[in-house]
Amino acid sequence: MRERRGPTSSCTGQDWLRMFSVATRWLEANAESVNALNVYPVPDGDTGTNMVLTLHAALRETSAFAEADADAVARSMAHGALMGARGNSGVILSQYIGGLATGLKGKQRVTAPDLAQALQAASEASYKAMSNPVEGTILTVGRAAAQGAVARAEHPDADLVAILAEAVLEAKTAVQKTPDLLPVLKEAGVVDAGGEGLYLLLQGALAFLRGEELEAPPPTAEKPRIAASWFTSQRETALGFCTEFVLTGPALSADRLRQEMARFGESESIVGDDKLVRVHLHAQEPEAVLAYARSVGEVEQVSVRDMNLQHQQFLATHTGRGATLRCGAVAVAPGSGFAKLMRSLGASAVVWGGQTMNPSTEDILNAVEAIPAPEVIVLPNNKNIVPTARQAQSVTGKAIHVLSTVSLPQGIAALVAFNAERGAPDNLKAMEEAIAGVRTAEVTYAVRSTRLGGVEVEAGDVIALVDGKLVLARKRLEEVMAELPDLLGVDNGSLLTLYFGEGVSPEQAEETAQALRAAHAGLEVEVAAGGQPHYPYILSLE
Repeated sequence: MRERRGPTSSCTGQDWLRMFSVATRWLEANAESVNALNVYPVPDGDTGTNMVLTLHAALRETSAFAEADADAVARSMAHGALMGARGNSGVILSQYIGGLATGLKGKQRVTAPDLAQALQAASEASYKAMSNPVEGTILTVGRAAAQGAVARAEHPDADLVAILAEAVLEAKTAVQKTPDLLPVLKEAGVVDAGGEGLYLLLQGALAFLRGEELEAPPPTAEKPRIAASWFTSQRETALGFCTEFVLTGPALSADRLRQEMARFGESESIVGDDKLVRVHLHAQEPEAVLAYARSVGEVEQVSVRDMNLQHQQFLATHTGRGATLRCGAVAVAPGSGFAKLMRSLGASAVVWGGQTMNPSTEDILNAVEAIPAPEVIVLPNNKNIVPTARQAQSVTGKAIHVLSTVSLPQGIAALVAFNAERGAPDNLKAMEEAIAGVRTAEVTYAVRSTRLGGVEVEAGDVIALVDGKLVLARKRLEEVMAELPDLLGVDNGSLLTLYFGEGVSPEQAEETAQALRAAHAGLEVEVAAGGQPHYPYILSLE
C-alpha cells in the first residue's frame, strides 16, 4: 500500500479524504484479524467488518465534496458514517468521525493544532454517545490517542506527522492495556477489537502522511464456498430480499457468477468484467449469497431490501389497498425462516441482518419510514444492533421506539404480544412482559481455544451460550443438545422451541427434538426453520 508522501504542515479537504481512504484500506486489510478478537470464540465476530462498512459509507458520501474545504469534507463524512453505521463498533466510530468534523468546523485546511483538536473532539463525542461508557474499549483507545496528540501539539515544531505519530503510539499502548481494564478480555486472552480497529485506522492515516508502504497481513485460509442451503430449494411464498452489491477481484467471470448465483435466487442483473461485477439478485437467503461472493472476491456497496414491504407499499400507493396502521413493527432477522415467522406474527417490515452483517442506520430508517404508521417499534434482536436502531431515532421525525431485544427468540415473543391496532405505549408494555419470560440458547462452533467463565474451549468444539453467556463446550453436537435443557432450567410443562439453521435438515432437527422429548418427560418441544447462518440451533425456552 504505497501512496505519495502526504502533507506535513497542513492538509486540504482532498488530502483529508485521501488520508481516510488509505486508512480504510489498511483497516480493511486487517479486518479478519480484528473480527477474530471477539471475546467469545464464535465464528461470527464482526467488529472489523462493521467498522470498515461504516467507513465505506462515510467515504461514499464525500464523492461530491472531494475538492471542497476540510470542514465540508469532514461534515460529509460524518453524515455518511451516521447513516451507514453498523453494529456497536460502527455506531461508536460514526460518533468519532462526527467528533472529527466538530473539531474541524470552519476550517478550510487542517493544521497540526487543528488535528490535535479534532482528535480530542472525536474522543469526547464517542464518550458522550454512550450512556454507560466502559473503559478498556475503543473509547479508551480514542482518548489515549487524543491525549498524545494534544500533548505533542504543545511543541512549536510539531507538524501533522508528529501529532499523528504520537496519537498512534498512545493508541497502540492503550490497546495493549485493554485486558487490564476489562477482566473478560484478559480471561479470553484478547485485546479489545474496537480499540484495535481504531489503532489500525490511525496507523493507516499516519502511513499516508509519511508516504510509507504498510506490509499487508498474510492471507487467511480461503473461505469455503457456502453451498446453497436446503431453504433455497424450498421456495416460500414470501418475495424475499432484493440483494445488490459490487464484487471486485483479480479474475472474475460474470458468466460463471450468473451460473453460481442461480442456486441462490433469481438474477435480475449480473454485469461486469474480469475485475468488477455488479450483482442484483432476488433471494430468500442474502447471507448465503454474500458468503459465496466473499469466497471469490471483495464485496462492497451492499444493499438488502425486503421486497414484501416494497410490495405492500406499491399496493398502498397504486391500488388503495394499503391501510394506515396505528403502530408498526420492524424486526431484524438473519434467515428466511425467522423472516417468514416474524412477518406472520405482524412485523410490518423485516430488515435482513444479524451477526457478521449488521444492518446500517439507513437500512433501519428506510424500513421505518416506509411503514404507514405514526409510531414504529423496532426489534433489533441482537445486542450489537441495538445501538444502530437507537441511532435511527435521532434522524427521523417519526416516533421510533426501540425495544432492546437481544436475541431472535425475544423478538418472536415480542411480536406474539404485538397488536398493530394498539398504540406504542400499550404495545411496549405487553412486549416487555413477553420477553421477560424468555431464555435463549445458541449453539455454534468455537473458532479458537480459550477459557471463559470457567469453561475450557478448544478450537472446533461445539459450544453453547445461554442468554449470551458461554456455559458449555463439548466435542459433539449431540452432547451439547443433550445437556442444554438442564442448563436452561426446563421443567414439566416447559415449552422448548428449536430453530434450526443452515446445514441442519428438517429431519435432523426432528430427530434432535425426539431425543429431547424422550429424555425430559413433560417437556414440549417444537421445531421451526430459522435459516440462521453459523448457529445450527437457537433454542427458546418459555
